Amino acid sequence: LMPGPAQCLRQRKIVGFRPTLAVVEFIHQQDLHTSRPSGMVSLVVYAFTASSSGCAWRPRFPAAAHTNTEYSIHQIDALRNEKHPPGCAPPGTGQAAAGGPHGADCAVIGLFGDDPNDYMAKCGAKWLHKNGVNALCMSPGKHNYSHVNCPLEKIETAVKWLMTHGNRKVGIMGMSTAGMEALAAASLFPDITLTFGLTASDFVWQGFEQGKKDGCKEWPVPGTSTLSYRGKPLAYMPFVYEHPTYWKKIEAETKGSGDFLRSTCLFADSEKEREHTEEEMIKIENIKGKLILIGADDDSLWEAGKYVRRMDQRLQKYPHECEYEAITYKHGTHFMLPESMLRMALPIGLKFVMRFIFRSAKDYPDECEAARKDIDKRLSAALYEWIMV
Repeated sequence: LMPGPAQCLRQRKIVGFRPTLAVVEFIHQQDLHTSRPSGMVSLVVYAFTASSSGCAWRPRFPAAAHTNTEYSIHQIDALRNEKHPPGCAPPGTGQAAAGGPHGADCAVIGLFGDDPNDYMAKCGAKWLHKNGVNALCMSPGKHNYSHVNCPLEKIETAVKWLMTHGNRKVGIMGMSTAGMEALAAASLFPDITLTFGLTASDFVWQGFEQGKKDGCKEWPVPGTSTLSYRGKPLAYMPFVYEHPTYWKKIEAETKGSGDFLRSTCLFADSEKEREHTEEEMIKIENIKGKLILIGADDDSLWEAGKYVRRMDQRLQKYPHECEYEAITYKHGTHFMLPESMLRMALPIGLKFVMRFIFRSAKDYPDECEAARKDIDKRLSAALYEWIMV
């Protein structure tokens, strides 16, 4: 479906290259300002695939068909066949829909990063297609990973639209901040019957913005939540650090760590400052159907492994209807995504890119890869069972 960098290398007869320099140079030229790995993953993998091969390679996805409602349609598997017409995104969401395999009657909402049309979102949609479901990718905005009172009504609208357009079941899948959003949405909307929360927190946090402000690339927004519903911000954990200390803490923790970004201090110190209130905890016991929670103890952004264990304890304490799996890995980094999904983004060089971003992936590459492969099997099996029932 797409030419990989190895093909470009063979065509140019280049025997060796130094991808590290290519990635660093590319990021520097782009003046990278997104601080969350889930927001920067598309840029980093594109940097490697494009720059390291020495050619202006771009992923070959079908062009978007733009409409007057300012959303776009992607028929990703149109490269495979033309048996069914393109999907259509729900009005009012501003997101991108991708029709799945012919005859698919289940859909998954994918929260993969800072834009519903970016490279990682398209790879996520392809992975969902491979597993037999339709995909609708959503994000807080276009090329913007800021989360300030993001309305969960968008997801609610998307669920209703999918259910009235040929889908008998709807699931949701999110990683990192978007994993928290996926859990919050699934706890509110009972029509969501399959939920994958990857490296998600079990609580809602204070709203934050990304960009450039006083030399900072990210900052907390006072008096706001990351999420809102029906016009009201959800209860949230306030960060103990304000602007500009917030970003300076991230810079200090990142320096010399071997990670592209570290921000565990923001969350650990904020939790130490005050206990969580029940209102700011996500009511995961209200989630329906199947729930899979995944995190790693070596997560460099926050304590994902601890959050998964805490959600397991909550589900043991409160009555719930969902069937769930709470899985933690000793090594896996913050990128707890299916191996084959990441391989779609990077057919070669995946381990190298992971080593470039995360110290743990450099120290424990085999363990991290094994974790991603295990996640791939678990999520694929869950999708299959969900479709078949």
